[in-house]
Amino acid sequence: AVVSTQSTGRWLRHDAKRAQHTYELLSLVRLPLLSKEFIVDIVESDPLIKCDVQCKDLLIEAMRYHLIPERQHTEEYTQNDRTKRRCPGATEVIIVVGGYFKTEAQENKKK
Repeated sequence: AVVSTQSTGRWLRHDAKRAQHTYELLSLVRLPLLSKEFIVDIVESDPLIKCDVQCKDLLIEAMRYHLIPERQHTEEYTQNDRTKRRCPGATEVIIVVGGYFKTEAQENKKK
């Protein structure tokens, strides 16, 4: 989830027009399952999240999940897509999507 959160942030910041998709993408990240330190130190301070009310709601949900750990096994959290356990025996898969850009040094080599 840390990698997906960081990748989402980089993708959103690459082009200002992408900021409109912040909530849509962040809602797919399982924020409550990130460490509380990462949530407070990295996610909470992100300007894209700070200026979006819906993103703040996701942040509050993640913080509440850590604030009262005894509630983590209640229906409120076990039925939530961002906090419920994945199917037992499910295979973990990491999908990497990216691009390639040439550096100035690579451009100069061609000349």
